[in-house]
Amino acid sequence: MVVESIFYSREIENYYPKYYELLINPKISKLESLDDRSRILMCLLSLHCRTPKQFNYFFKSVPESFQNRIDLIKEDYKTSHIGNTLIDFIQTHEYKTITIVKIVDNSEFITSDNPLLILNPKGELINHKFKEQFNKENVILIPLDPKHCCILKNANDKNGISLDGKLYYNRIKRTEANCDFVWEINAKMIKSADLECFGRENYLKTFFSVYKFID
Repeated sequence: MVVESIFYSREIENYYPKYYELLINPKISKLESLDDRSRILMCLLSLHCRTPKQFNYFFKSVPESFQNRIDLIKEDYKTSHIGNTLIDFIQTHEYKTITIVKIVDNSEFITSDNPLLILNPKGELINHKFKEQFNKENVILIPLDPKHCCILKNANDKNGISLDGKLYYNRIKRTEANCDFVWEINAKMIKSADLECFGRENYLKTFFSVYKFID
């Protein structure tokens, strides 16, 4: 666990402020290098790998015959996130486009203790399905702050042919959205949450006052 903490501190959290500013800066439309792209993916996708819910999904899958070694298995599995799970996760989605959505009205994104949303091609939330992070067809969404959300999705050429494994898309797409998009993402974030949701107090009160009557 000490090794894991040092790794995430030095290799991920230390870089997050730089790439957060890069992602939300409307003047930046292009990544300068593949290293930038890899670092962005590492910062964002690690948010999924470290959540207790994902650990618990794995631990529940451990056969009964190995339960007497569950403590050792837990430590081995957590450590493997450094050299295996996170790296495989990044490689699965390394060719995806990066789109930043900016909210133009008074609505806001909320986040949670499971802040990365994995959606299947139908738009259904599938965070709860073990190993779905390794499905290339899925779309990934991560609210970066109350006004910005990052979307990772597959790229196609002008003929609709997938560019996966063929070409890195090094531009940052930027678009705007309103409360309809925010509501959809926030509703999924609530379903993804394990124990806690986070956001500005006034907006959270407004959101939940409506959400309890609609959901």
